Amino acid sequence: MSGVLSNIWTYTLSSDSLLIDDSFGFTIISVLCTAGTVTITGSLTRGGIASTPISLSQGQGITISGGVDSTIIITGTTIDASSGTAILEGR
Repeated sequence: MSGVLSNIWTYTLSSDSLLIDDSFGFTIISVLCTAGTVTITGSLTRGGIASTPISLSQGQGITISGGVDSTIIITGTTIDASSGTAILEGR
Protein backbone atom coordinates (compact mmCIF):
# COMPACT_ATOMS: atom_id res chain seq x y z
CA MET A 1 0.00 0.00 0.00
CA SER A 2 1.50 3.28 -1.03
CA GLY A 3 1.97 5.88 1.68
CA VAL A 4 1.43 3.50 4.62
CA LEU A 5 4.43 2.94 6.88
CA SER A 6 4.73 0.79 9.97
CA ASN A 7 7.84 -0.11 11.89
CA ILE A 8 7.57 -3.48 13.62
CA TRP A 9 9.65 -4.73 16.55
CA THR A 10 10.13 -8.49 16.96
CA TYR A 11 11.77 -10.36 19.82
CA THR A 12 12.05 -13.87 21.20
CA LEU A 13 11.73 -13.86 24.99
CA SER A 14 12.97 -17.02 26.68
CA SER A 15 13.46 -17.81 30.38
CA ASP A 16 13.11 -14.12 31.26
CA SER A 17 10.53 -11.39 31.76
CA LEU A 18 10.01 -8.01 30.15
CA LEU A 19 8.14 -4.93 31.36
CA ILE A 20 6.52 -3.03 28.50
CA ASP A 21 6.42 0.65 29.43
CA ASP A 22 5.82 3.85 27.50
CA SER A 23 9.47 4.01 26.38
CA PHE A 24 8.66 1.24 23.86
CA GLY A 25 5.96 3.43 22.29
CA PHE A 26 3.82 0.42 21.35
CA THR A 27 0.15 0.72 20.50
CA ILE A 28 -0.16 -2.99 19.68
CA ILE A 29 1.65 -5.99 21.18
CA SER A 30 1.20 -9.60 20.07
CA VAL A 31 2.48 -12.50 22.14
CA LEU A 32 2.72 -16.11 20.94
CA CYS A 33 3.78 -18.79 23.40
CA THR A 34 6.02 -21.28 21.56
CA ALA A 35 7.09 -23.40 24.55
CA GLY A 36 6.17 -23.87 28.21
CA THR A 37 4.02 -21.19 29.84
CA VAL A 38 4.02 -17.42 29.37
CA THR A 39 2.16 -15.09 31.73
CA ILE A 40 0.98 -11.57 30.90
CA THR A 41 0.05 -9.18 33.70
CA GLY A 42 -1.28 -5.64 33.41
CA SER A 43 -0.86 -3.02 36.10
CA LEU A 44 -4.24 -1.29 35.80
CA THR A 45 -6.93 -1.35 38.49
CA ARG A 46 -10.51 -0.49 37.57
CA GLY A 47 -13.44 -0.25 39.97
CA GLY A 48 -11.24 -1.60 42.76
CA ILE A 49 -10.42 -4.73 40.76
CA ALA A 50 -6.72 -5.27 40.06
CA SER A 51 -5.42 -6.93 36.91
CA THR A 52 -4.93 -10.67 37.17
CA PRO A 53 -2.40 -12.64 35.15
CA ILE A 54 -3.30 -14.35 31.88
CA SER A 55 -1.37 -17.56 31.25
CA LEU A 56 -0.69 -18.87 27.77
CA SER A 57 0.53 -22.37 26.96
CA GLN A 58 2.32 -23.58 23.85
CA GLY A 59 0.49 -22.53 20.68
CA GLN A 60 -1.67 -19.89 22.37
CA GLY A 61 -1.39 -16.19 21.64
CA ILE A 62 -2.89 -12.82 22.47
CA THR A 63 -2.87 -9.35 20.96
CA ILE A 64 -3.10 -6.28 23.18
CA SER A 65 -4.24 -3.06 21.55
CA GLY A 66 -4.10 0.52 22.80
CA GLY A 67 -7.71 1.44 22.16
CA VAL A 68 -10.16 0.82 19.35
CA ASP A 69 -8.08 2.77 16.84
CA SER A 70 -4.73 1.63 18.34
CA THR A 71 -3.48 5.12 19.12
CA ILE A 72 -2.96 4.80 22.88
CA ILE A 73 0.53 3.76 24.01
CA ILE A 74 0.55 0.56 26.07
CA THR A 75 2.39 0.77 29.38
CA GLY A 76 2.70 -1.26 32.59
CA THR A 77 2.36 -4.71 31.02
CA THR A 78 4.70 -7.50 32.14
CA ILE A 79 5.38 -10.50 29.92
CA ASP A 80 6.88 -13.32 31.97
CA ALA A 81 8.46 -16.16 30.02
CA SER A 82 10.56 -17.47 32.90
CA SER A 83 8.88 -20.88 32.36
CA GLY A 84 8.74 -20.75 28.59
CA THR A 85 9.43 -18.96 25.32
CA ALA A 86 7.39 -16.32 23.53
CA ILE A 87 7.64 -14.56 20.22
CA LEU A 88 6.75 -10.88 20.67
CA GLU A 89 5.73 -8.36 18.03
CA GLY A 90 5.08 -4.73 18.76
CA ARG A 91 4.33 -1.60 16.84
